Amino acid sequence: MTSLTELCVRAGHRDEEEILSGLDHFFKDKYAPCITKKPVAAAMSITGLVYIIFCIAMALQLEPPTEQEKWFP
Repeated sequence: MTSLTELCVRAGHRDEEEILSGLDHFFKDKYAPCITKKPVAAAMSITGLVYIIFCIAMALQLEPPTEQEKWFP
């Protein structure tokens, strides 16, 4: 299997940066460094946990219908 670096060299690129798209640059340069910081990672984890607890609480309140459903004719 060929590595990305070897493919870049064959294609005439000096480094891997040249073949990244705009979205890839955003994730590599902005998003990844941001989420690897401890406060941001903690906030995201807490937010996810709160969302999961909320979803579980709402799911536990679901009940089956008490009367026959009326279908359109």
